[in-house]
Amino acid sequence: MEISLKLFNPIKTKNDVYFSKIVNNDSELKFQVKKTKLVLNKENGKAKLFLKEEELDTIKAIANEVILKTSENSKKWFDKEISEEDCRTIYKDAIVDSVLHCFFDENTIFFSSKNEYSVDDLESEINGIALLNCLGVVYTKTSFFIRFEIDEFKIKTKDSKNNEYMIKDLEEHSRSLEEEKIIKKIEDITLF
Repeated sequence: MEISLKLFNPIKTKNDVYFSKIVNNDSELKFQVKKTKLVLNKENGKAKLFLKEEELDTIKAIANEVILKTSENSKKWFDKEISEEDCRTIYKDAIVDSVLHCFFDENTIFFSSKNEYSVDDLESEINGIALLNCLGVVYTKTSFFIRFEIDEFKIKTKDSKNNEYMIKDLEEHSRSLEEEKIIKKIEDITLF
């Protein structure tokens, strides 16, 4: 994914929290992640999405741009010069141990090839393909972070078949997560 981010002037919301819309190449910043595990916290609309290295690299590149742009615009936005180093210190990374901490709400669509589900009908742990929306940047008095939300989540089960959706199935999605672990181990084996 080519990254050319634009952050808009932050607007003040309640409790001295500021929100800045973020776009990439003048479009919403959305991207699909490969089949993985999603852990839902239904009580507070938060989720943990387990990511692959390529996806982690994309999110880290987005975060790096946000940090740079925040530092560059700090005087104009907050009437205070904040160095890049200080911005890196106060940035709260949404990724912890290869897991993206993100959000979902009543507008998030959970579906399979046959059905659409409400979040109440789902197990707390499901496998599938997510369409993520990088909604914007939230600035508080002491830190800032990127808010990632799940727009759609296509649930993949052992008997899932390839169909046409906004989220596109890839050949590798027909393999189970256990098969992927075995394939990764085999790829990592070297003779010497």
